[in-house]
Parts: sequence; structure tokens; C-alpha cells
Amino acid sequence: MQVTAIHDYKENLDTLLRYFSEDELITDKYQKLGARKVLVNKLEETDDGFTVETQREVPANVPGVLKSILGSFNTIKQ
Repeated sequence: MQVTAIHDYKENLDTLLRYFSEDELITDKYQKLGARKVLVNKLEETDDGFTVETQREVPANVPGVLKSILGSFNTIKQ
């Protein structure tokens, strides 16, 4: 499945691409958003851009009584 979206940013394209294509900046971004165990599993250039695959644990937003069953974090693969 392919998803397409359009976003407006204040920064120029070269600066933005760094945040989507450099391991260290990707990891730092997700950690600042509260994620842990951040992994960049794939980062490769393609003919028309690049492919990024990440995995991270993010805080679960569930009622306290369910945290003992579901845990405090969810794993996201993107």
C-alpha cells in the first residue's frame, strides 16, 4: 500500500530531506517525541527518492487497569 500526503514546511528542501534520510536525525526525532528502542531498519536511495523503514516503541495511551495486560508501550513498524 502506498500513502501520499502533502505538507508545508518552513525549512528548505535540503534541510528537510536530512531529517528523513539520516539515521541519527531520524532516531533523535523519535526519541524527542517519547519513543524508545528506535531502530532504522532500512535506509536506501531509489531512482525517485529514498526508502526508510523504522521500528520504535511508543508510550501506550490506555487506561491504567489495562496497562498490566497490554503494557506501557506499543511497537510501531513504519
